[in-house]
Amino acid sequence: MALSAIFGAIVIASLGLLALNVSDYMGLLNSMEEVGVYLDSIVIMPEDEEYDIYVTVKIRNPTNYDRLEFSSLNLQLYLLGEGDEAYVGTTAYAPPGDTRIDPHGELLCPSRLSIKKTGGVLPEDPASLELRWRVRCVVHFSTPIRRYYQTYSFQETSSFSTE
Repeated sequence: MALSAIFGAIVIASLGLLALNVSDYMGLLNSMEEVGVYLDSIVIMPEDEEYDIYVTVKIRNPTNYDRLEFSSLNLQLYLLGEGDEAYVGTTAYAPPGDTRIDPHGELLCPSRLSIKKTGGVLPEDPASLELRWRVRCVVHFSTPIRRYYQTYSFQETSSFSTE
């Protein structure tokens, strides 16, 4: 009698864990499809000997899934010209630990790239031009089930800040 009660309790606990894992997996699949990653801004700021390029990426979780976390991102910047593009550099951003993305919430991820003013890819006076960019973005996510990444590509025009 006691053995069958223990076995029954183990079966019920196992079914509960299975249901939790199936629910978590379905939430993961839904979030992988629904999460939005957007290029929020590209701003160029002049410094003494270099330009700082600030790129901000916005991540939105429009789902009810509450176990999605942001791990890191990597950005590759290309300056678009007349029929070609020039590689400018790569930035990376990672918080000190995985950061939860709340259901129906968003997260801003800033990064910075510094490049020399002389001999660089940017024109002599970027403040007088409207610069067009292609940004390749790789975002790493984690959940209790697995870690994964998604790749995005954006085209954007930058603003120039004199502040």
